[in-house]
Formats: sequence, C-alpha cells, structure tokens
Amino acid sequence: MSEDAAIRAPRPENVSVTQEVDGLRIRYRWLSAKYVFLILFCMAWDGFLIFWYRIALTNPSPGNIMLWFPIAHVGVGIGLTYSTLAGLVNHTSVRVSNNELTIRHGPLPWFGGRTIPASEVGQIYREELTSTTRNGTTTRYRLSAVLRDERKRTLLTCDSADTALFVEQEAERYLGIVDRRVAGEMRK
Repeated sequence: MSEDAAIRAPRPENVSVTQEVDGLRIRYRWLSAKYVFLILFCMAWDGFLIFWYRIALTNPSPGNIMLWFPIAHVGVGIGLTYSTLAGLVNHTSVRVSNNELTIRHGPLPWFGGRTIPASEVGQIYREELTSTTRNGTTTRYRLSAVLRDERKRTLLTCDSADTALFVEQEAERYLGIVDRRVAGEMRK
C-alpha cells in the first residue's frame, strides 16, 4: 500500500457520496469562486457586443463590415458564456459498480463523459497539470486509469487536488484495487 493510500482522504465539502444497491456514486459540483469573476467578465464582453451590434444594425456600414468585423469575438463570447453557465450549474457524477466505471457531466451538456468496464481498470491515479500564461499559473488535476492492457484513459479533470484524491481513493476502494505508484502520478 502506498503512502497516499495509508491515510484516507477526508470528503471535500463539495463532494457527496451515495451508496447505491449495485454501486457507489460520487458527485461533485463545479461551482467555485472563479465563476464570480467570469460572470462579470461575460457580462462586460457580451454587453459590449450587444452595444456594438445595436449600433451596427441602426447605422449600416458599406458591405456591412460592422456586422462581420467582431464575428470571432461573438464566438468567444458564446463559448465563454456557455462554459461559465456550465461552471455555475454542472456537476460531475462518478458511478462505480462491479460492472463499470461511469463519468457523466451535467445538467448542461459537456464533453468528457465515458464508461469503462470495471474489469479493465488496473489502477487509478492523479496527475497535476500546470499551465503558465502571462496572466499567471493555473493548476488542474487529472484523474486517469491504467487499464489491464497498460493503456492510459483520462477519467476526469478538476480544479481541486482534494477532490481528485478523494475520488481516486473511493473508486479504488470500491473496486478492490490496491493502490500502487504510477509514473507521473502526483504525490499527496
């Protein structure tokens, strides 16, 4: 048993665990403080575009250049607004049973849902993902599985190391997987 598995992680505040007849459901909300800033940013971004298009529609320009010029900004605004709304209302549900490991995100549709037969899961582990931009450093945590055939499958990515550790330990415990170190795995 590894050092991480010797001490069981406490359940984070944003995580709920439900024992079901044929499995275990671990659920966590995406909501975090960063969405306060994103709401304000989306309001400013989208508000400016509404203002722009109001002017463009009431004062036609040659070739309608005022309508076409900010089109990339409209795409960014739609994507950013949708992802902010998802962050406010979505949750991730990890269902572990003797038959399968299922990841779902909702209620707003989001990519990354998957189902893996439980018999294929050999190990579950966490990785720290750090990206640096001119605006600062962002750290996220990826939970992955090593399958019996040694292939790696990403299960989910979240903002909290505690959430990733808790989900890892609970899923391994339910599936009867003895924790072992994996190359690239983050330490506790």
